[in-house]
Amino acid sequence: CITAQDQPDIGAGRSGYSFDGINWQYRQNARPISIEPNHLVSSYLIHQNKNDVQLAKYSPDEIVTHTIVGNDGEIHIFWHNYPDPIFLYLGGYGISVPHNQSLSKQETKSNMLIHGGDYYSVIQAIEVPDGKFEADLLLPRPGWSHTHLFGGKGAFPYWKSSSPVPPHIPIVIYANGTLNRKPLPPIIKLLESPGLLKIQFEGEWFDIKLPY
Repeated sequence: CITAQDQPDIGAGRSGYSFDGINWQYRQNARPISIEPNHLVSSYLIHQNKNDVQLAKYSPDEIVTHTIVGNDGEIHIFWHNYPDPIFLYLGGYGISVPHNQSLSKQETKSNMLIHGGDYYSVIQAIEVPDGKFEADLLLPRPGWSHTHLFGGKGAFPYWKSSSPVPPHIPIVIYANGTLNRKPLPPIIKLLESPGLLKIQFEGEWFDIKLPY
């Protein structure tokens, strides 16, 4: 997806945070922590507004993100260490919706599936606090024909917390994008103990060290 009219930033495929639930900032300038073929770990700094980027370099406040990459989708695990609770967000895969078609949405208590043209995108809550699913359809701004790099209108689903989330609370969300088929329901198992979250995805176990 690409920037649309009246939308200066896009949270497709990115985690994000907000202090008031209205003004959002999204993952950028990530610092790599660990890189494996199917498990990526990084962090990015939290700052009050976009002009505080330089000041944030001297702050320990950050969001840590784990991405477990499978053959069919991926799992995102992330948390923050800001002293106060803040709102959290995760965007799913962006898809192309042909100009002559509307965006189809199917929502349950635990996930949202969107469909347009030949593409599908699903985002599913595995372990999250109270939150809600939404989807954005991006309309072209003046002088532009499309809002997706493949042509047509870009669209993506996302989850965001309904209230501020305390620090060190892991958010676990599955996301997948597919072509010419609906995404298959994932089989995911979680085992949590003090300081450790174990996740089984596509038959393999992953250890996520937690900050407590």
